[in-house]
Amino acid sequence: MKERLSLPSFDGVSALVVGDFMLDKYFSGEVERVSPEAPVPVVNASTEEFRAGGAGNVAVGLRNLGCDVTVVGLVGDDTPGERLSTLLKERGINVSGFVSPDGRPTTLKIRLISDQQHIARIDREDDSACSVNGEGDILSFLDNEVGSGVDVIVVSDYLKGAVTERIFEKCAEMSKRLGIPCVVDPKSESFEKYEGATVITPNRLELNNALQHAGKHKEGAHIAERGQELIRGLNIEMMALTCGDEGIYLIDEEGYHHEAAKPREVYDVSGAGDAVTATLGASLGAGVSDLDSVRLAKYAGGGVVEKMGTVPVDRGMVERQLSRFDGVHSLIEESSVYGSAELASIVEGWKDAGEKVVFTNGCFDIIHVGHVSYLYEAKSLGSRLVVALNSDESVRRLKGDGRPVVSESERASIIASLECVDAVSIFGEDTPLTLIETIKPDVVAKGGDYDEDEIVGHRVIKKWGGEVASLSYVEGISSSKIIEQLQGKHESK
Repeated sequence: MKERLSLPSFDGVSALVVGDFMLDKYFSGEVERVSPEAPVPVVNASTEEFRAGGAGNVAVGLRNLGCDVTVVGLVGDDTPGERLSTLLKERGINVSGFVSPDGRPTTLKIRLISDQQHIARIDREDDSACSVNGEGDILSFLDNEVGSGVDVIVVSDYLKGAVTERIFEKCAEMSKRLGIPCVVDPKSESFEKYEGATVITPNRLELNNALQHAGKHKEGAHIAERGQELIRGLNIEMMALTCGDEGIYLIDEEGYHHEAAKPREVYDVSGAGDAVTATLGASLGAGVSDLDSVRLAKYAGGGVVEKMGTVPVDRGMVERQLSRFDGVHSLIEESSVYGSAELASIVEGWKDAGEKVVFTNGCFDIIHVGHVSYLYEAKSLGSRLVVALNSDESVRRLKGDGRPVVSESERASIIASLECVDAVSIFGEDTPLTLIETIKPDVVAKGGDYDEDEIVGHRVIKKWGGEVASLSYVEGISSSKIIEQLQGKHESK
């Protein structure tokens, strides 16, 4: 029987993302007429949204999974560059590796969308090679600011000029010197540029283009066999080849392994490669085996294609894919466990519909009657209840070795199965303050054993007109006391 795959904690995994960073801007609205000036639709844009694109989407995905992230790349000294930096910093991403060469604009992609269909895209970019000064600044940062604490280097090359041969050579050299993986999402027609990488993550088209360029396109040969021949000559340890609805191939010198895709409804394939790269990088950086890292990356890509637009991967998305498709199912058929980005969108929808959103948090290690009573009371304060759950690493820091007794995925499934709970999110920090600031609930509630000024978020929630509530506290019942009682009974035997 195949052992059930699980998503590990990535707390403490430090990822360095080098590549082409972009700002994605979305205009959404209704099309009600054709322009009198030309036979084109007129989009009455009612909403606009900004997202980090390109290597930025990979960086946000790594952060959502729980990694510490530092980014290195080119941004312009302009308004889009400022907005992109702010978006990343708000996620807790270190942007000290951004370089702004004179006159080079931030890559900006503007999309017009109506009824979940792309109407048009407008690009503003300079895809020429990085200037000598810009390249020197990046190399200097990699030499002087990046220490031995990095666990994985992720290179996201969109051919916008940041990943020069010298810069990639430095990444490969650091990877070898520090003994850490270097994961590359390649776009160049020549994979020679990525010689010395640990793993590359092309799709089928990108690999075929590289094979054509290298003169290794053999009719009739299996694509995985041709990929094997290509990496063998470039000192690349392995390839994670994504093939859409065919799944993903793990290819190395010994051969290849095929992980079949699962049937799903596809809304938008943009961002799937970023999700695969981010999850593969986080997993390898955490010491997960090559095969399990590829399997986790497959589920990450599968979760992203079910979303509209370019969205970053997050823990909740991967957990739900694992629950649906891998091994024993979760306690609930469709888990309401979400990452912070997805949850923020859901909460915004609830609030737009006039629903009052209540937020609470805790470790919930061993669920007891006090927890259940407390959660139902929290739900009574509004129409939707969001529960933030400490990750395993977070519980361990707060409670000590031996805790938690119950894993984060099981705790999340149990909490989400309660009728009073509408959404669960797992956070890796010691407090849920970042999550509160991201989703902006109407009420932050906590047990009555806390004074209001001790409740995390009591200051920031008032910025958007929210309130803090103290809930009843059931005396004499806690997970810690239950564990102590069980340990006492065991020791007395």
